[in-house]
Amino acid sequence: MRTPPPAYDAAAALAVAGGNAAIARQLLGLFHAELPQQAARLRALHAAGDLSGLRECVHRLAGSARYCGAPALFDACQTLEAHLLADRTGVDADVERVLAEIGRFQQAAPAA
Repeated sequence: MRTPPPAYDAAAALAVAGGNAAIARQLLGLFHAELPQQAARLRALHAAGDLSGLRECVHRLAGSARYCGAPALFDACQTLEAHLLADRTGVDADVERVLAEIGRFQQAAPAA
């Protein structure tokens, strides 16, 4: 059984920033600021049944998660995006998982 990734990984965020702590903090601050809007957009697109918009939204969110040390959120986004591209099964549960991981990240990561 695979160990679930952490909600926040400071070492990963620092590595992506090339070891530059100031850049890592700046990216983290921007990500924290955009997460409420991203979550609202994700909910609205899902409620509207806009699967194309949902895929685009979750793809962007995955990129941000990768650069900001949010491996659990990144994994959740990847799963949702894969389901949207393939067979569209499990999308409702996947959206809920992404939203839950957003919440976990917001609690785990320091506010920059």
